[in-house]
Amino acid sequence: MLYVFEQIIFHLVANAFYSDDDCVIFKGTLNLGRNVLKTSWIPGAYLDEKNLRCSTYYNYFGKFLLNNKYFFLSLGELIRRKDEIIQYLNSDGEVFIRPDSNMKPFNAGAFNLNRLNTINALKSELNTNDTILVLVSKKQPITKEWRFLSTKTKLLQVHYT
Repeated sequence: MLYVFEQIIFHLVANAFYSDDDCVIFKGTLNLGRNVLKTSWIPGAYLDEKNLRCSTYYNYFGKFLLNNKYFFLSLGELIRRKDEIIQYLNSDGEVFIRPDSNMKPFNAGAFNLNRLNTINALKSELNTNDTILVLVSKKQPITKEWRFLSTKTKLLQVHYT
C-alpha cells in the first residue's frame, strides 16, 4: 500500500514541476526510481535492479564485505537447513537475514532461528513468502555505518551514522 501511495504522490508532485520533455536527473529511493524510469525524462534515473541484487555484486565484492561468510537461499530452504546453517556460522541461532533484492521486500535484521522454528513464523515475521531469495550470515556488531560516493579521482560525498 505504501508503494502505491508513493506512486500517487510522485505523479502529482512531479507533473506539477516538470514536463515530459524536461531534462531531469533523479537521486532518491530505488522504489521511487522505478517511477522515474516510467517517465520520458532524460537522463532520468539509472536503475539496474539485477545489478543491485546482493547475488550479483557479492559475487565480485563478497570477500571485502562485513558479512563475507554467507549463504543465498530461499526462505523455505533456510528453515529446512537451519541447524546446518547455525552450525556452519558458529552461531547460537542469531543470524543476519536480508533480501537479495535491494528493493526492500522486507527489512533486513538479526533473527533468532531457534525462536522462529517454522517457515510460517519466519514468513510472518518478514511479511513475505517462502520462495524469496535471502542472504543469511552471522550477526555482526556494528557501531558505525559509512556510505560514500566517489568518481575515479574524487570523493564526492561521505555520510556516516
